[in-house]
Amino acid sequence: MKKIINKLITIILILIVLVASSKPMLVFAEDFGKKEDYYYSLCSKTGLSDSDKAICKQFQAYLQEKASNANKNLASINNSIEAIKKDLSGYMKKVAEYNAAMEVIQKDIDKLNASIAIIESNIEILENRIEIRQENIERLDAYIKERMTAMQGVSSYDGYIDFIFGAQDFGDFIRRIEGIKDITAYDQYQVDQLQEEIRLLNIDKDDLLTQKTFLEEQRSTLETNKNSILVLKREVEKIVVEYRKKEAELQAEQTKAVANLKEIQGALNEVTKALGSVAPSPGWIYPVKGNFSISAGVWNYPSSFGGGRHIGVDFAAAGGRAVVAPGNGVIVFVADRCATKGFYCSGCGSPGASGGGNQVALMVQIKGSVYMIVNFHLRSGVSSVVKVGQIVSQGDVIGYVGTSGCSTGNHLHQQIVYLGENNMAEMVTKFKNSGNLSMGAGWGGTAYNNRCTAKNWKAPCYESPLTIYNVKVGKSYKN
Repeated sequence: MKKIINKLITIILILIVLVASSKPMLVFAEDFGKKEDYYYSLCSKTGLSDSDKAICKQFQAYLQEKASNANKNLASINNSIEAIKKDLSGYMKKVAEYNAAMEVIQKDIDKLNASIAIIESNIEILENRIEIRQENIERLDAYIKERMTAMQGVSSYDGYIDFIFGAQDFGDFIRRIEGIKDITAYDQYQVDQLQEEIRLLNIDKDDLLTQKTFLEEQRSTLETNKNSILVLKREVEKIVVEYRKKEAELQAEQTKAVANLKEIQGALNEVTKALGSVAPSPGWIYPVKGNFSISAGVWNYPSSFGGGRHIGVDFAAAGGRAVVAPGNGVIVFVADRCATKGFYCSGCGSPGASGGGNQVALMVQIKGSVYMIVNFHLRSGVSSVVKVGQIVSQGDVIGYVGTSGCSTGNHLHQQIVYLGENNMAEMVTKFKNSGNLSMGAGWGGTAYNNRCTAKNWKAPCYESPLTIYNVKVGKSYKN
């Protein structure tokens, strides 16, 4: 028996050592992960019971641990530029992972900001209420003292004033007052009011301390989450810079011809006969309805964007802003398979240009010349706005500004290929047979070399939308 007891003692000692040496883990009585919104709401309120305060302290600890764990997991992320260059396609996939992680953390940040705003409002209300209560207490206290002084002359108790003001503390003061039978009912009511104000004042002070504690903890958690976002953004920016340097070349490799050529051919077979009735437009109109600005110019991204070819112009505008036909013409291509919200390095654009997101291409005739205009990054649902083969007039809506494909902000990217003073029907037939969105002008470095100014306007060549629309980078306009 003694041996068994000794063995048990040994086992217990070993367990104690193991527990003491292991990393402590927080264990929560509640499953906060499934009811975060409920506890955010609960713990942003005032007047919590002691049990609610206890659970809210656990919730704060849960949020801090959650943010801290996410931050620790990101601490090792520091991708080198050389590694990114060697495996750009692999790192492009990581961008999607990083963006997904940022979305999760951003939701926590939004909830924390909302909670902090409520708590700050609560604190302001409590501080104002405490100030008012203290003023009421001082007023009531002054009244009672004045009342006692006034009663000294009619009181049958010797040393009445000495007795009242000889109290050791406020509780004693109240007891002595209550022992005096000459106080009127109204005087007693004032005393009761004083006691109630003091009671409520202490509750408010305790509530204020709780709210301030919660506020500091929320702010600390918020900063941890913000740091996590910064880490992820820094890594995404590294990858994006390298991607942008090669974006045009990657797009050229991946965009040979539209993937649904047979479908397009079927839709365009009957439209060529009707094109003879399309009157040339006398001039160009802006492609975005309402307010917009030029966020990136043609041929090259600015160095702050990482450089690289940019064969088109970015019209930055609010999401959902109408995109319109800048001239009379026909819709020759529509791609509508991407989510409205994309991300940098997304290749979504099928069956059209890789990374272009949801797209609409149209041919227009303006001042006797024919142009192929491709619009990228549109909102999803564009296929319900226009169809291949649809005749459009200048100003007709052909889609809406979005951020689909390789994009992180709402804008319209537009490229314009000059096709010469040809018959539009012939150009539509040429596209129908090839499915080439560039109409032979190419992509990337080839597109840059095929600028109209470099080719002495020999079609097909790329026009500068900045020149066509007479706009400048960084300036704002309105259609």
